[in-house]
Amino acid sequence: MSWSATRSQTVFMDLGGRVSVAASLKVAELFSQTTGAACFFVTSEEHLLTFQPIAHSTVYSASHSAAHIPSLVQMVNIDDVEHEIDYLKSSLVVDFTEPGKGLLKTALLFQESYNFHLQQDFSFAQSSFSEKIEYVEMISGVKNLARGLPDPLTTPVLTYSAEMAALLNFKNIPTIELCYRFKKPGSFLPQSLIIMGDTFGLLRKDEIQLIFEFYKNGKIEDLFVNHSVLEVDWDLLYFKMDRQNSSIKILKHPVSATEAFLDQFLKAFLGHSGRPAYSLEDVFVKAQNMDTIDLEATLEFMRKILQRCLLDLEKKKEVLNQPHWNWVRAYADCYTKTKRAELKKSLHQALLGVDLFLRVQERQKRVVGMH
Repeated sequence: MSWSATRSQTVFMDLGGRVSVAASLKVAELFSQTTGAACFFVTSEEHLLTFQPIAHSTVYSASHSAAHIPSLVQMVNIDDVEHEIDYLKSSLVVDFTEPGKGLLKTALLFQESYNFHLQQDFSFAQSSFSEKIEYVEMISGVKNLARGLPDPLTTPVLTYSAEMAALLNFKNIPTIELCYRFKKPGSFLPQSLIIMGDTFGLLRKDEIQLIFEFYKNGKIEDLFVNHSVLEVDWDLLYFKMDRQNSSIKILKHPVSATEAFLDQFLKAFLGHSGRPAYSLEDVFVKAQNMDTIDLEATLEFMRKILQRCLLDLEKKKEVLNQPHWNWVRAYADCYTKTKRAELKKSLHQALLGVDLFLRVQERQKRVVGMH
């Protein structure tokens, strides 16, 4: 049953820092744009002063036109909730407040609420923004929220500040953010790039300019293919919009050998029929060049993941939100209930792929043993 058929109003809440609130408020805007219905966003007074003027001047239509439209999100001070929101209405309440940031206060506001950070069957990756979108889609039944994101307005802005990055991203301005590895970045908008390192005390201008050149020429993804391009010890995260699947992909550099193998394996066996991203030959070549990982242990791990997913389908679970699905949902449609048979077939196909690789691995062992 869809959100519109069961709820009279939607309320989002976040009392966290500016980075968290920027991402949460953007999700609320996307939800209102997609459903065409107004919603509330409960937060603290300081965030009202920061975001409310911007929200009313930078909201775009879902058709990605540059014309401003009135914001459908009504921001409410946490202290004024009783006067501005009708408690008696059937409400979908989504709370993005982190524990320790006022969660106890928000938990007591409504009779029932979903809390993003206390959802134990949900894992958290590099982008809380894309995961917040996925979480809202899961509990509301409203799909393709990311499709409402317009194309970025300008070339990226270089910044050291996570808060500034979050604020610029909220204003639809992508960022190249320099972030220490032990800190949490603020960037979340597609086409934003995060450079993570242990120190930025001595910056080489030519390295920064090189990244800008790759970015401006639309070649930023080449940095994730050619590992020798950057000589400095930096980790890169790039948020890429996948409009075909209405999702945000996270490209990482460097990628571990195990991650690279699993990515190609799942693309080959779970990829959409008719347009596979990788062939079996690509996966075999990748596997043959891997003397740095335990291929058997990796494949047995993947077997357990796939078996758990199939078990959920056998039990006919309505929502596929368990942690093991995080490995699959990037490669196959785990949301459309009419495609469950197709999903089940793909999982069986991937399990056959695991067995195939294990047999090849065993045969190679015997051949090596004979010599």
